[in-house]
Amino acid sequence: MTRLFKVCVTFILVVLVATGCVQGHTPQKQSEDIKKLSNRQDVNHVKLEQTTESEVYATEIETYLGSVYSLLPGLGTEVDNGIHGGVNQLDTLLTKAEEFEAIPSVEPFHKLKDLHHSYLVALEELDAAKDENDARLHYSYATLTIRLYAMEYQSLAAENGIKATKDFDMSRID
Repeated sequence: MTRLFKVCVTFILVVLVATGCVQGHTPQKQSEDIKKLSNRQDVNHVKLEQTTESEVYATEIETYLGSVYSLLPGLGTEVDNGIHGGVNQLDTLLTKAEEFEAIPSVEPFHKLKDLHHSYLVALEELDAAKDENDARLHYSYATLTIRLYAMEYQSLAAENGIKATKDFDMSRID
């Protein structure tokens, strides 16, 4: 009886150890790109390659956003006070937006061009506004799209490890 007991206990232990190691999961197939990388650090940093062009373009974006952020609150005050579009502020913003639109974008910032174009259209609509309600509507849309542009820029820059050469406070427009 002791021999039968020992054999049963040994069999149960072998089964428990075998099932405990596998736990019903099979190793997942890894992509060929990950298999080629030498270690875990390479896997985690494969997206973080950046170019000088992307850093320069990031600096241009931050410089541009800084100038926009400094002008938009004044334009908002002029729109709220009924001065049609705040002509000086609006002309400056339109000029800056058109100049920035002409700069060719680099990866990974290509998708931001559409968002910036929406901002430019909102400024053009603000310039063509016929009354105060239209002006307020287009001003609100312009501030919304430039804020969204700034957030998308920050997200792309962080995701790709791109740091602009000039630090800029990207706080909200008040």
